[in-house]
Amino acid sequence: MKASDIASLLGGRLIGSDVEVFHIKDPEKATENDVAFVFKPEKKDVSGMKAGLLILPEGVSLNIPTPVIHVKDIERAFIKLLKKFYPEPVKLPDSISTLASIGDVVMGNNVGVGEFTVVKDGTKIGDNTRIFSHVYVGYNVLIGENCIIYPGVKIYDNVTIGNNCIIHSNCVIGSDGFGYFEIDGKREKIPQVGKVIIGDDVEIGAGTTIDRSTLGETIIGNGVKIDNLVQIGHNVVIGAGSVIVAQTGIAGSVKIGKNVILAGQVGVADHLTIGDGAIVLAKSGVSKSVPPGKVFSGTPARERKKYLKEIALVSRLPEIIEKLEKYLNK
Repeated sequence: MKASDIASLLGGRLIGSDVEVFHIKDPEKATENDVAFVFKPEKKDVSGMKAGLLILPEGVSLNIPTPVIHVKDIERAFIKLLKKFYPEPVKLPDSISTLASIGDVVMGNNVGVGEFTVVKDGTKIGDNTRIFSHVYVGYNVLIGENCIIYPGVKIYDNVTIGNNCIIHSNCVIGSDGFGYFEIDGKREKIPQVGKVIIGDDVEIGAGTTIDRSTLGETIIGNGVKIDNLVQIGHNVVIGAGSVIVAQTGIAGSVKIGKNVILAGQVGVADHLTIGDGAIVLAKSGVSKSVPPGKVFSGTPARERKKYLKEIALVSRLPEIIEKLEKYLNK
């Protein structure tokens, strides 16, 4: 693709010759046949890069011989050019396999279903949705338009999935919540008769599990992004735009606001509330509710500033103990 065509596509400004490039590569690995994005030129040795074309943020001026395209929004430009160069990075099912088991199902237009997938009665699948092989879709499931469901996903009965969702391999959606009463010295299972509702534009990483509610709904809001290996308990509500990073565990009946970030390996105890815009940093154990907009860390999780002060004091304990012992031994 010619540099001038790339500049036109991205709404950028080309400086230098109109070279042709064939791949997008990391700046350190790019060669003369490649285009590379440099998101933060101030942190890179741009002069030593061997890419045939560089794309830089607008306003960055460099005295280098390599042709450069300046763009206003380099993150949007990166996504746009990736989609142009690699329109289908994974081959999607483009038809309904004769080896799939399809019940009494309402199918939209241009739906693809892979081999050995099972779709039970009462399910509705929207236009342009693609379901890979070895997927199980239970009874009365609603799947919206333009979704991608990767191999090995298990979707239990009565789950609702919105439009433009991506569900990666080996997710389990709608399994029983973890609930028991102790009766006469024995743990009796509480029937889990609710459902899971997933909004639009949600992505769920591989191996994640989302339990259906005891009563009512477990709800994943619009635009939520969930990483691999996340556990979401029954009756949890996650607000729009929130991000849940890998190996996080969220116990039952937690209410998470909009645009919340839970970093990797966070644990959240049951029946808590995490307010809009809050951030919980990695490996934190949340044992009480988090107010909106606050940054929490540590176990038990507390405000980041308080946590850092406590850590600083802990590092001084040997010195403090030594001084105390000298004082007591006088």
